[in-house]
Amino acid sequence: MKCIEVYKNIYHQEPFDVAFCPYRISPLGAHIDHQYGKINGLAIDKGIHMHIIQSRMVLWNYSH
Repeated sequence: MKCIEVYKNIYHQEPFDVAFCPYRISPLGAHIDHQYGKINGLAIDKGIHMHIIQSRMVLWNYSH
């Protein structure tokens, strides 16, 4: 996983933990769920990796 390699290069240590949150898309349009419409949301392979260190600080690394 590239995000762990980037973290190690910057901080010279392993992250305590790593989490991934995928971006989501809605082909039918944005915010229709707030107007009681049907949604067809999909997760894609892009997203945000979060590195957690011992002090519980969260460092963000946006995937490309």
